[in-house]
Amino acid sequence: MAGRIAQLLDLPIPPIAQVEIPSGLIRFDPELARDLGAGVAFGSRHVANAMEFAASRITDVPEALRWRLLFFDWWVMNEDRYLGPSGGNVNLLWTEADARLHVIDHNLSFDPSFDEEAMLAGHVFRDVCGGIWRSFAEDERARVQLVMEQVEDCWKEIPAEWTDGAALGYNGVLACLHRVHAAGFFGDSRL
Repeated sequence: MAGRIAQLLDLPIPPIAQVEIPSGLIRFDPELARDLGAGVAFGSRHVANAMEFAASRITDVPEALRWRLLFFDWWVMNEDRYLGPSGGNVNLLWTEADARLHVIDHNLSFDPSFDEEAMLAGHVFRDVCGGIWRSFAEDERARVQLVMEQVEDCWKEIPAEWTDGAALGYNGVLACLHRVHAAGFFGDSRL
C-alpha cells in the first residue's frame, strides 16, 4: 500500500509489482523458503550500480524532495528511515552516475505504534523540519487529493492474504491518511 502511495506522490521509487514466486524456486533453499515463501510477493526492480545512501549525500538531494519524503514517511506512519550519529537504516539507495535518490522499503508503514516525535527526531531528512513552504503545501495538497481519490482502488490491489490479520485494516489505513487534515498540514503544521 505504501509503495503505491509513493508512486502516486511521484516519489523516486523503483518500479514495483506483485510477483509470483514458484515453489520450485525455493524448494532447495530453506532460508529463501522461510524469508520469502512461494506464492504472491511484493517485488521491486533492481537498481543497478546503487549504493546505500550516505549521510554525506543529504545536501545532494533537492530540498523539495527531502520535504516530500519526510512528509510521506510521516503520512504513512513509517519510522523506518532513521539516521543517527552512529548510522542507521535509511532505506534509501543512491546512484552516483546520475546523482539520484531511490526510495525503497516501506514495509513498516501504517504501524499502530508509530511514534511521531521519534520519527521527526531521527528521520534522515529531519533537517527540513521546522517550517513549511506555501508552494510545497500547495503542491502536496494536489498529490494528497489524488491519493485519497485512489486509496480504495490501491487497497483492492492488495492480495487478501496480505491484509488478513493486519494491524490496520482498510479503515485504519484510511484514518491514518486522514491525519493530514487533522494535523493541519495545509495550514499550521509541525512539519
